[in-house]
Amino acid sequence: MKAVPLTPGGMGTYEAALAITFGLGGGVSTTSAILISVIDHLIKNLVTLAGGIVSIYYFGDWVLPSVKTALNSKLDGGEPPVI
Repeated sequence: MKAVPLTPGGMGTYEAALAITFGLGGGVSTTSAILISVIDHLIKNLVTLAGGIVSIYYFGDWVLPSVKTALNSKLDGGEPPVI
């Protein structure tokens, strides 16, 4: 469900379903339901970002060279190597 964003900012069907559920089932106002779903989206993205930073810190010895190779290949116009 989350793989199909409805907007360029990445707000997707999950957030719409969450807002509708809170609005219909929870008796929350539409504005509050939308705000809750946006904050939920923001928190999940921040947790993902923090997890990525921690992962790179602990596993960066082998991840960073692969990321640099892929980025350099993409910037040079080629396809990134399959690892």
